[in-house]
Amino acid sequence: MKQIIKQVLQQHSSQQTNLASEAAQSLLADEITIALNSNGTYKQYTEDELEKREAKKDWVCQTCGKSTFETEYEYLVHPKLHLSCALEEEKKSKGIKEQYHEASSQLYKERN
Repeated sequence: MKQIIKQVLQQHSSQQTNLASEAAQSLLADEITIALNSNGTYKQYTEDELEKREAKKDWVCQTCGKSTFETEYEYLVHPKLHLSCALEEEKKSKGIKEQYHEASSQLYKERN
């Protein structure tokens, strides 16, 4: 896929294309899309896939920064907190209940 995109960009390399221009960006995006479609490597996401990708952004552990989206529910304290991370923090003196409340308030702030 990367090679196909590079080929489209090389076609425009002799021109002085202003990439800050909305029209130039639209033109290049259209040409890249056509090139990818014609080579069978372009996939348009469904509404469900787009919603899932958007939802994943909220599922990030506040301690380690890694995704909690694919983690089994019994290994989570909160959608923003892995159980293992909470237990490690508890060893350092921060109670799990306190961590849960922090994760909840962080999620509330992000949504409002």
